[in-house]
Order: sequence, then C-alpha cells, then structure tokens
Amino acid sequence: MRFPALRLAQERVAWGTAPAAINAADEILVEAFLAGSIPFPTIGARAGDGAGPPRAAAGPDAGAVLAADAWARRAARDFLDDTARTLTR
Repeated sequence: MRFPALRLAQERVAWGTAPAAINAADEILVEAFLAGSIPFPTIGARAGDGAGPPRAAAGPDAGAVLAADAWARRAARDFLDDTARTLTR
C-alpha cells in the first residue's frame, strides 16, 4: 500500500485515541524526513508505533486525545534520538 500510516489509522479509528497518536507520530517523522534524517519508508513503518495499545472506542475526551498526542510525539522523538545515536557510533 502506498500510504501505510493512513491504512493503519483507518483500521484503528475505533481505538479511541489511536488515530490522534498516529497523526502526531506521523507529523514528527515527516519533519525528520524533510530534514533528511530518515528515509521516506520509515514514516509509514514507524508511525503506527505511536498508536500504543488499543483504547476503548467510547469517545475519548479532549484530555485523553491531547495526552495521546503528547505521548506519540515523545515516542517518535525518542525513536529519532535512538536512530541518531546508532548512526553516530
């Protein structure tokens, strides 16, 4: 599939905060790609890692969505930091 992160978000839309988390991780990874830090396929391969475990589909509140967004951004940045450290060794 050409857009694996989109497919993942569509599959997990009922997971409550997962789509917000996937989007947040995707934003961080796209920024890294545009800066030349990671290859394009890494975006789709890693964006789903920000989804975390399945969440109840019973409509999360704004606080839960914002928390998932922050968690996924932190996870994506940690991945990028780990990748950078590995490349500099």
